[in-house]
Amino acid sequence: MNNTAEKTDTPAEGSSSCPLKERILLAAIQEFGRRGYDAASTNAVVSSAGVSKGLLFHYYGSKEKLFLESSDYVIGQMAEYMIGRLDLSSNDIFDRLRHSLQVKMQFFNEHPVFIGIINLWFSEDRPLIEPLMEKHICKHQDANNNPDYILSLLLQDAELSKINDGIDLGKAIGYISMLLDACWNRFAAKYDNDPHIVGANTDEYLAEAEVVLDIMKRGIYRA
Repeated sequence: MNNTAEKTDTPAEGSSSCPLKERILLAAIQEFGRRGYDAASTNAVVSSAGVSKGLLFHYYGSKEKLFLESSDYVIGQMAEYMIGRLDLSSNDIFDRLRHSLQVKMQFFNEHPVFIGIINLWFSEDRPLIEPLMEKHICKHQDANNNPDYILSLLLQDAELSKINDGIDLGKAIGYISMLLDACWNRFAAKYDNDPHIVGANTDEYLAEAEVVLDIMKRGIYRA
């Protein structure tokens, strides 16, 4: 992977040309990603965005809604990026999974500031944010740019004849995702969850993910 790609060092960079609502949102993404949900400060968000606190609450209503909108934005941007770059020319599901990971890591390499929001799912704040996300209807839920839609693309017309009898592919993909998440958690923790360091070293994660995919492929496919 080319780690010399242009980085998004701060989400509010060049924000004077952004609509006010988006400017607040991008500042919030940085604040939540850096400090976590509980410790994040709306005062810091308005200071970074250069707006009044009244305007923040006019657009977003509460810290909870601001966080949910920030999460929606990150997930939507990542999904849109991936969908536009997925290579489905191979019908081997493991080839597709491998490629999708490469595209996802390229997204993080180019936009490291978004990693902070993703890492909250592996942090001590997870018990706080999980209930919020569960009751929240993501605005991307019915659109094409969401993670479930990406998974459906990966599974579409995939070659199934090589899979061992009795294996539920959907469940197998779920277990693979759990292992890959565990690898990511360990990888990010190694660099103290610093988005810019993590984003610059995504090749390291991909190498470990390759081992996981190879082991799972040997167990799922016929010899």
